[in-house]
Amino acid sequence: MIDSGASLYNRHRPTRFGDLVGQDHVATALTNALAQESPPRAFLFSGPRGTGKTTIARILARCLTCQTSDGPTAEPCMRCDACLKCGHSDWLDVVEVDAASSARRIDEMRDWLESVKYPPVSSRYRVTIMDEAHQIQKDAASALLKTLEEPPPHLVVILCTTHPWEIIGTIRSRLQHYVLRRPAVSDLVSVLKRVGESEGIAASPEALDLVARAADGSYRDGLGLLEMLSAFGGGSIETEDVTGLLGGVSREMVASLVASLASGDSAAAFVALEQTLDGGADPDQLIRALVSHLRHVLLLQQGAEAREEWGLTEQTLQELREQAQSLSEAQVVRALDLIADAQVRIRHGGADSRLQLELVAAKLGRPALDHQPEGLGARLTALEQGGAPASKVAPAPPLKPPHAPIEVPSPPEPPASPRPEPSTIQEPAPPAAEGSPAIPGGGEPEFESPPPPDPSEFAEPEDSPPPPPPPTAAAAPSGDLSWPAVISEIQEIAPPLAALLQGSRVGEVGDGQVTIAVPGEARRTMLERRSDSARIAQVLTRHLGSDVQVSYEVDDDAAAAIQEPESSAPLSEDELNARLKTYFNAEREN
Repeated sequence: MIDSGASLYNRHRPTRFGDLVGQDHVATALTNALAQESPPRAFLFSGPRGTGKTTIARILARCLTCQTSDGPTAEPCMRCDACLKCGHSDWLDVVEVDAASSARRIDEMRDWLESVKYPPVSSRYRVTIMDEAHQIQKDAASALLKTLEEPPPHLVVILCTTHPWEIIGTIRSRLQHYVLRRPAVSDLVSVLKRVGESEGIAASPEALDLVARAADGSYRDGLGLLEMLSAFGGGSIETEDVTGLLGGVSREMVASLVASLASGDSAAAFVALEQTLDGGADPDQLIRALVSHLRHVLLLQQGAEAREEWGLTEQTLQELREQAQSLSEAQVVRALDLIADAQVRIRHGGADSRLQLELVAAKLGRPALDHQPEGLGARLTALEQGGAPASKVAPAPPLKPPHAPIEVPSPPEPPASPRPEPSTIQEPAPPAAEGSPAIPGGGEPEFESPPPPDPSEFAEPEDSPPPPPPPTAAAAPSGDLSWPAVISEIQEIAPPLAALLQGSRVGEVGDGQVTIAVPGEARRTMLERRSDSARIAQVLTRHLGSDVQVSYEVDDDAAAAIQEPESSAPLSEDELNARLKTYFNAEREN
């Protein structure tokens, strides 16, 4: 009998294979194994927490020890002592051992091995269920191995673990291994609904859906949350109770947030995030809800059909289909990548969950904030579609031109003679040569029109050679090449590389070859030796429309312009000290 004061999970634990939900593959395999004349004697059940490992082990023990049948059966009677007392500490034929505390070391394992030599008290088998079997130490596991190789005829061993890979391979090879799956949301909802009806708990379908998703694939957690929410709501559970007590997130909010992020409306996305998180929502649950929502959108974009395991209503599926048509696959994949990176930083780096969510919203709404290649791809996609890759923000007030003159009120003009005609205003005469007579009275010189130049002064000699024709650059493979735009793009992906290209220019372009003239031999050498110089050719290829190779040459004119002029004579000590003080803003200590 089950104590009426036990938890919901213990009161409603399945007792037959037919009561299992979401583990049909295990139930079918064990039912067929029990139909044999000599069933297996060693089993291994593995799976995530709360998926029913110990429950299935107890059902199997009942099937093996049921006293009303002539042998092992797939349908225990649930009336005999073996069926009713299974799982109780006073029933010696079915013993549950916590391997983490009672059979971990070699001495404890030896005591257990000594006890299982004796035949069962009143059943045909003596069953031992070892929970947390992965914590058995190496020496104890070696002692267990010998018993599994040659077990007594009455002994059945069932190991349960969440980490099957930590059990040594020689033991696993001697066990029938059954992997329990994480239940789908629809399976959890069906269990919660059945238990709620049995216990008289009134819960709306939306509330049960939120509880099932908060359980994260665990029957035990789901029933524990149901019991807690029932106590909180006095026997009834509403959606507001779940979101307020568990920090759950409604589907409507998730769909609205995804729509805001996809449209580039960062302001609306941040408002939705702030309202949701300030309202008590758990950031980790919000991340899981976003991942689940975007995963369903991506599956629909790939042509997948909606499955019952998704646990979605027809209205929710219709909303997902509309978003799958309005969003591009690249947007959905990039959103999932950013959220996955945020989860890694949260779990392994201890980053703040709320801040990581806000960073994801900022990068999705404004791809310019993401310096990764995926962010650049998002910006290019937005430009190809004719949209701006920035979020919808209020435009800043226009700035004045940097060299705009400052308007000041002009002083009143004194009375003067009438202004001359524009044609009479001439350029001022050059200053008088040394020795010229000064202007009497210290007045200003008069402005006079210079005499017309003699055309013969500008005539070229007859025997002078004609000037050479101006050099013409080779035509680009396709389109015009804007060198500043190329450097700006390189600045985004490789700032050190762009720094080396400052002051450079394009020399020759043609025949799949681009020559870049750089100021100085040192820069040419550094560019040729850098491992990331291939990015320059990639950027030029995108701008020119065809594959090109890049070579470098020294631009002597630019190099001379940036070099400091050499002094014709060595500096004296005083001049050197003066320059050092000026350059470094230093003072000499005595």
